[in-house]
Amino acid sequence: MRKDAAARRDRLIKAAADLFERDGYDIALEAVAAAAGVGRATLYRNFPHRGGLMTAVLTYKLEAMERFVATHDDDTTLLPSFLRRQGLVATVHGPAVAHLLADPAQRQALQSLRDRTSKLVQQIVMRAHAVGRLRPDANVEHLRLATRMLMAARAWPHDPDVGSLDMAVDIIVRGLLPSKGATG
Repeated sequence: MRKDAAARRDRLIKAAADLFERDGYDIALEAVAAAAGVGRATLYRNFPHRGGLMTAVLTYKLEAMERFVATHDDDTTLLPSFLRRQGLVATVHGPAVAHLLADPAQRQALQSLRDRTSKLVQQIVMRAHAVGRLRPDANVEHLRLATRMLMAARAWPHDPDVGSLDMAVDIIVRGLLPSKGATG
């Protein structure tokens, strides 16, 4: 792909991510093209179907989370920091996953994202275990469940008050801490 075409595609994905987070996934795709500063033809040439754009946005958000985990140098705070970010992302983008699960053309891409997410969460589990910030029996599935719990704690995704999410992260992290006297 040419550099200019790649740049337009990247602008489309970033604009879509911003608009989906602000307005939800049902917005008109023409609004995405306008926000990216491209025409409808460019949008549809890059993403002939909404599902492809949704998958690209989820990939973009996962890449941001991967960068965050890779550069977060304090393993004692990684777990709560990740859970808070993941709770926000999952709340806003969870409906896209549900929509894409019904689209056979997107299942393989979704499975790839799930596999990458599992590897990322496994890194967090290992790092949190290494510094004693996670119960010895906690694993990736515990953090998947924690994410679903955080989604429920912030049921209205466009609510600017994230106090309930912060409170839920605190409760979940306390439940995932090793008990006093536990050994790894």
